[in-house]
Amino acid sequence: VGAYIDLPDVHDIQKNTAKIYINLSGENDADIGDLFCARMSIYTVTDAPEEAIFRRRLQAQGYTLVGYVQDPADYETLQRGTFLLTQWLSRLQYRLSDRIAFEVGGEEGRLVSALLLGTKSELSNTTTLDFRRAGASHLLALSGLHLSLIVLILSAVLSFLRCPFYLRMALLSLISLGFLALTGFSISLLRATIMLLCLYLSRLRGCPHDSLTSLSLFLGVTLTVDPVAVYDAGLWLSVIATFVLIAVIPALFRRNKQKTTSKLPPLIRALWRYLLKPLLISCVVL
Repeated sequence: VGAYIDLPDVHDIQKNTAKIYINLSGENDADIGDLFCARMSIYTVTDAPEEAIFRRRLQAQGYTLVGYVQDPADYETLQRGTFLLTQWLSRLQYRLSDRIAFEVGGEEGRLVSALLLGTKSELSNTTTLDFRRAGASHLLALSGLHLSLIVLILSAVLSFLRCPFYLRMALLSLISLGFLALTGFSISLLRATIMLLCLYLSRLRGCPHDSLTSLSLFLGVTLTVDPVAVYDAGLWLSVIATFVLIAVIPALFRRNKQKTTSKLPPLIRALWRYLLKPLLISCVVL
């Protein structure tokens, strides 16, 4: 968005990090993905000429400034968005989110939609802070945990309905790809989807599944499609955490068959198994 604006007096930090909500009053044909130039007046959220409940919602979504275009003649569409599928998926995501939030009601509904569809920007600051204090903020970011729960539930339902094996694998694969596209192709979810598809492919072919191969495939595909992702800390955190789960932790839990270990006193073996080994695993994960 290119805009001619009347900027209120704010701190330099706010100018550099502001998230702006733009309100186009009157009838307009603007759409998601459009590039337009507008003349608008911008206020801080607290000074915006809106109802208090609307200002609180903007603050909960992380907005710092609110821009207003008073007259449709003040903006001009420069270029139409070309990613029609992305636009449609984005609309569908937030329509489903609004429907879930409406059906469940209140902050619980917004929490359910955030856990299912990743629309965590709708959550209030209080809920976000509660998750942060509990050390569970990662639950709000869609990842393999959410995909695994959905796939396990659907797999149990399909098994109960006596769905054939090949059809069940195909349906779960399509659902996983649809969920990935609907929620915006996040790095962690893309990794989980590729690894899940590799698992299903190995089952269909009747060959052993190697998690390290599927993890390497995800990393290769990601860096090939988007080489700039090499600078994304989230990518490497996801890869390293998964590598620890599938390679390091099983190696630490693997029994030591050396005779020196078997000759250790029972008390020492118990301390190693139930105290020292879990502490070592925690240190590796951290």
